[in-house]
Parts: sequence; C-alpha cells; structure tokens
Amino acid sequence: MAGKTLAELVADTKILIDDSQVPDAWVEGWIMQGLADLTPALRLEARATASVLAGRDEYAAPPDLYDVRLLRLLGESGPRQALPSNDFQGTGYKLWGGAIILRPAPASDDTMELWYWRVPSSVSDVPPAFQHLLTWYAASVYQAEQKEIQVEQTSFWPKYLQGKAALARYTASRSSKHAPRQWRVVR
Repeated sequence: MAGKTLAELVADTKILIDDSQVPDAWVEGWIMQGLADLTPALRLEARATASVLAGRDEYAAPPDLYDVRLLRLLGESGPRQALPSNDFQGTGYKLWGGAIILRPAPASDDTMELWYWRVPSSVSDVPPAFQHLLTWYAASVYQAEQKEIQVEQTSFWPKYLQGKAALARYTASRSSKHAPRQWRVVR
C-alpha cells in the first residue's frame, strides 16, 4: 500500500471535517503537529558518528535527535550511560541545549557512535496503514477550535489515541531491532 502525500492528507482532512473553506496551510500545520505527536510511537531509527577530540566535551547533537538509544566512544570498552542534568561528576553523557556533553571529556581523540530514534521529517515517515491518524489529529484540532473545547473532548480524539497505541505496538513488534532493550557491546 502506497503512502499519501501531505496534499492528499489535507484533502482527506477537509472531507472528514466537511469544511472546504478552511485554509490548506492551517490543515497542513495541524497535520505536522500530529506528526510531531506520533514521534515516540514511530521509533524511527538513525545512526551517526562524529570525531571527538581529546579534552573537548561538547558536540552538536543531530538536529533530528529524539531519543538516544546508545552512545559510545569506539576506544572505550562499553557504552556511556545517560547522566542526569545535575550530575557533573559521573561518567557518561547528557543532552543539553542541542548538544551532547561527554563526562569526562575524552582523554584522546576518538570516534563517537550514536544510535538514536529520530524525529519524523515528513508524512512519508508514517507507515501507510497509519497515515489516517494524521487526519484524525487534524480533525480533532479543527473541532476543538470550532467548538472552543479541549482537543481531548472532540469526537476524533479517542480514535486517534487508539490508533497511536496500535502504531506503537506495530513499531515495537516489527522486529526485535525495534523493541526497547538494554544495549551491550561485544568486542
């Protein structure tokens, strides 16, 4: 099954809400909000590497980073653990202000390997069988604005939430590589 384009999803949403007068730009914005809301359920995998310099502890995080799954320096024996933002003594990493901060800074030049879940960049990142969730999200926002109520009180919201939960189950079960797990490095 082929996925839909953003324009097709806008047209579907206008049919669903039975309002052809609402500007396309508004509907596109609502669909993109829905796309952002689906980020944790999508579990889109990405990988990046970066050269690290001895004594330097701060590096730019990938702009599409949503959640780090594994961060390691290739010259170290295992992955670095996430540190709380108020931990300045531990060994690991933290994310702050769009940066990856390594604690302590590497003692020698190395390569950082980052495995992460990324933010979706377009509606094509949503599996075709679940793209209708974007129209339900947009329809919920439309209803909320028209009736001056909370999004959670709209008729499309329960359908959206059920579909989002189904998407999360689908992405978690596609294969073992998508399931949350503890990472270990085998050398």
